[in-house]
Amino acid sequence: MSTKLTVQFNLFGSTIAKMGTSQHHHLLDRIDSLDDIGCFGLTELGYGNNAIKMETTATYDQDDDTWIIHTPTPLAQKYWITNSAVHAKWIIVFAQTYVHGKHEGLHTFLVRMRDDKMQIQPGVRIEDMGMKMGCNGVDNGKIWFNKVKIPRTAMLNKLANLDEHGVFHCAIKSLRGRFIKVADGLLSGRICIAAMGTSNAKFTLTTCLRYAATRLTVGPKGESDTPILSYQLFQKALIPLLASTLSIGLGLNYIKNRYAGVEGPKDDHEVMILATVIKPIATWNQAVVGNVTRERAGGQGYLSVNRLWEGIAFGHSGMTAEGDNSVLMQKVAKELGSRLQTGRHKFPGRRAETRNLNKLFNMIVLREKKCLMGLGMAMKTKMTAGKSLFEVWMLEESDAVQRTAKSYGERIILEQSIKAADNINDPKLKSVMQSLVELYAVDIILKDSWFITSETVSPKSSCSWGTRRDLLCRELAPFSISICDSFGIPEVSFGPIATNWEKYNVHHNFGERMANYPLIG
Repeated sequence: MSTKLTVQFNLFGSTIAKMGTSQHHHLLDRIDSLDDIGCFGLTELGYGNNAIKMETTATYDQDDDTWIIHTPTPLAQKYWITNSAVHAKWIIVFAQTYVHGKHEGLHTFLVRMRDDKMQIQPGVRIEDMGMKMGCNGVDNGKIWFNKVKIPRTAMLNKLANLDEHGVFHCAIKSLRGRFIKVADGLLSGRICIAAMGTSNAKFTLTTCLRYAATRLTVGPKGESDTPILSYQLFQKALIPLLASTLSIGLGLNYIKNRYAGVEGPKDDHEVMILATVIKPIATWNQAVVGNVTRERAGGQGYLSVNRLWEGIAFGHSGMTAEGDNSVLMQKVAKELGSRLQTGRHKFPGRRAETRNLNKLFNMIVLREKKCLMGLGMAMKTKMTAGKSLFEVWMLEESDAVQRTAKSYGERIILEQSIKAADNINDPKLKSVMQSLVELYAVDIILKDSWFITSETVSPKSSCSWGTRRDLLCRELAPFSISICDSFGIPEVSFGPIATNWEKYNVHHNFGERMANYPLIG
């Protein structure tokens, strides 16, 4: 449901609010009330990451003052469009726009798909995407338009307009610039996906940790009297993921505030980079949490009713929704390089190493600095030698590109997590949160071989940090259930292993939650 509502309000409704005018705003109340469901027609079968080259056309017909929306080839069909297969009455169509034979770039159009009786409109063809590996409650669809006519005023015309005399106006001169503006809704969409992914990771971790605290197995005397949460194997698998999920959530809060303009500095370009980097980091984390919790919960993790599979399925969905994660990281690295060249990218200053957190932060800032500057130098050297930008960027330096973007994103998350933990007043809570953030940072150091190969961390020091990680996991494990309780997840959401799994198995349950045998209480 969160996916469908995100599309309804964030992509469909928000685009009409931002890109439309009074010609379209009469729909907003019905969008809010869900009387008019809509969808967002950007992706095409042949054009996902290179959407600017999509094929759907909107051609102005001067004879009757209309636009003709058309799908010229199979590759031009709108693809993976959420809400379209069942519920949507409207679609915002991204289309190559032609006025009097001149190409005016990509613009957005409000097109009716179904009438109020949910009958598909003439010239519109809609098909369900079919069974997926997850999220099957979301009605993703494919859409074709066969020369569908819409009023001239159906163009979302805040930034570009076709007046009653058939004259096209747009203050943005470059075709690429026009696309970037009309696709603005994708930024908040990425933030929403990061939020959904982080929330799901919290839910999945809570489920598995609760089970681990109550599932008893072999102890030092050979009896089944020891919760699996007390095992180092379990702690090292789950507690770092709890730390990363909490830290990502704190970084995400900062990015939300920057996007909403309630926290400075005001820098739209940096906000775009922040929104673009957080989605990959959050959804990759979500998928790892899903895989690890499913395995560590054993056979119980494989039961659908316990819902750990959702972390895997939804995490994989999030990896490609609103942009392929790795491709988004390419964009992050590209934009960071641009800011570095123009003097707009500022690295944080070195902190006094009076505690582990500051020492770790300095190392992670150093990685960001060396990766970004090193990538820039490699690009310059190779291109000076005659290689093309495409050849170097796409065929030779992809690892450096990915690491550069990830280094920036993880630095932002760590920086905001340290700030949040340091601002806590309660001493005990502050200590726990600082330990969680430290664990997040230590885990970054130990997982990235760059720190060893760059000699930022020696092999001996790496072993010491590994020992520190083990200690933090052991110290934080007893607090893990209280940390999960702080998420405020409604009890009714959980499956049996997060509540009363022994009571659940007293009755024949068909592997489902039974109304006659509630899990709570």
